[in-house]
Amino acid sequence: MKRLLLSGFVAALLLHGQTTRYIRCATMEVDSAMRALHPDWPRMDEYEPLMRQKVSEKKALYEQARTIGGVYRIPVVVHVIHNNGETEGTGMNIPTNNIIHQIEVLNEDFRRKPGTPGWNNDPRGADVRIEFVLAKRDPSGNPTTGIVRINGTTQGWGAPPYATNVLENTIKPNTVWDPNRYLNIWVTNVVDNSGNPILGYAQFPDLSGLLGMPGDGASNPRPCQQSANTDGVVILYTAFGSIPKGSTGVDAVISMGRTATHEIGHWLGLRHTWGDGGCNVDDFCDDTPLCSGSHFGCAANPTSCIPGVRRMIENYMDYSDDPCMNIFTLEQAMRMRIVLENCPRRRTLITSPALVAPNPVDAALIDLAIPQD
Repeated sequence: MKRLLLSGFVAALLLHGQTTRYIRCATMEVDSAMRALHPDWPRMDEYEPLMRQKVSEKKALYEQARTIGGVYRIPVVVHVIHNNGETEGTGMNIPTNNIIHQIEVLNEDFRRKPGTPGWNNDPRGADVRIEFVLAKRDPSGNPTTGIVRINGTTQGWGAPPYATNVLENTIKPNTVWDPNRYLNIWVTNVVDNSGNPILGYAQFPDLSGLLGMPGDGASNPRPCQQSANTDGVVILYTAFGSIPKGSTGVDAVISMGRTATHEIGHWLGLRHTWGDGGCNVDDFCDDTPLCSGSHFGCAANPTSCIPGVRRMIENYMDYSDDPCMNIFTLEQAMRMRIVLENCPRRRTLITSPALVAPNPVDAALIDLAIPQD
């Protein structure tokens, strides 16, 4: 990408009415840092020609069917990484209700549900038809609530906040559930490697296995793919939940759970609406107006790079305040569904057994020793 603007590590966002300076989204910065460590990771622009082809194919189908297709349900596990002495419901050990509220927000936003803050009447607006459900079965087949609470201090990770390099190299690899079966979300106090607070970041999908790409398991496999033991989304604990729904301990301007909506958009392959550059850089979605740089706040009539065309500040993939956001576009929806249907560690989620609660017989047998030869 040209003219990459390091909106995270270079400058932090002063949220309105608050003294804490937050990095709104560190996905591109963490992605760049990981690519420096793993130069064989496939670049996002490598798969764009094939993605364009698949978008065209889906558009043709949608013109015939006038629908986006079936609803996909993704199993979620939330890893709450908290501090020593924090009881459940206090500090970083956030209340269960906050987690439930956040899942509700995701489903309102991705489903464009009428009567909720996720609704819009824009003709470009899409019901993505992807839903998120807390897992009912853990990786061993035992019942689970989909919520795991871990005292980071007693694990030897030191006291929070946790820098991204600690999360990527230690915490995530030691806590991740199989990303072929779960969307992993880590909720904690997160900062960049210089100590600046971060609202969230995500790992992009592993594009090396996108069906039709070189290295999709056929004649030209790649020697290195994005790591499975870091795959998922990280969210600041005070940005996880929804004040309007009754969540507690959530900051005011990031009060509606849209940080998770934004980061999961990245996890499903979306870029920021400004393409992380100027007017000559695109997010590859034709129905999001070209714009330059990130947008903060809720400007009434922001201009785009196209004369007379208003910038879509309501888009979840911009940096607008939570109350302004309410739209994924039709092309963004298509791209996310293409990634979910075609990319490794995404398409297997569609048929994951993690949403099937084990019955009592299953649970009783799950830990029986199996004789070895």
